[in-house]
Amino acid sequence: MGQIERYGLYVLVLVIFLILGVAIWGDDSQAVTTPPNTDLAVREQLAESSEQDEEAARSLSEALRGQFAAAEYDDPSPKPDPKSDVMKMTAADLVLGDVPAPRSDTIDGPAAKPEPKVEDEPAPNRPIKGLPDLRRYKVSKGDTLMEISKKFLGSARQWQRIVQLNPQIDPDQLDVGTTLLIPHREDVLEDHLRSIRRTGGTYTVVKGDSLARIAKRLLGSEKYAAQIRAANDVKNVRKLQPGDVLVIPAVETD
Repeated sequence: MGQIERYGLYVLVLVIFLILGVAIWGDDSQAVTTPPNTDLAVREQLAESSEQDEEAARSLSEALRGQFAAAEYDDPSPKPDPKSDVMKMTAADLVLGDVPAPRSDTIDGPAAKPEPKVEDEPAPNRPIKGLPDLRRYKVSKGDTLMEISKKFLGSARQWQRIVQLNPQIDPDQLDVGTTLLIPHREDVLEDHLRSIRRTGGTYTVVKGDSLARIAKRLLGSEKYAAQIRAANDVKNVRKLQPGDVLVIPAVETD
């Protein structure tokens, strides 16, 4: 049933009640204004007529009520869904507090603590067996790699050797208090390498090493990488780990 038809039924019921009220009010008025000397038959006729009108109005009212109830029961129009009304609320309604914001089912746990930054460990103190221990130097305010290189290695151009031995540092910004391993001077290193080429020796792998790089550094050429691999039975050259100890074979050099 449409909205207009409902309003029609409401108006009709209202009219019926008005008729009943007028009928009852009319009966009371007639009963008051009827002279006491009115004929008894006339008064009985008026009373009977009033009762008939009242009964007819009552019957009509009950019939309309039953029809209205049936119409309400059979009304196919969808009823408002309170949930849908909530879903139609805008974000502004939630901000104004008209509808409570949905509660989250999850409980936030404690904030995860940031993992501490782990710096790469410095290279082994003595990667080439037989050499004296590497010198250690603590960075002071104002230090640069070139100045440190000139001080310990005799030339500012040797600073890259310091970086190779300390891969954890930032060459552009040295942190005060950082401990650096200082490589051996080239003359000392060269004397020892000549001895290794004649008699062989051992070498401890550092971060970034490869067989070719080790061969060139210790034996003077990358072509000796195959001999180092054979001497150590290396299955996979990509799996060299810092701390691995390699046997360096003696080689014939020109």
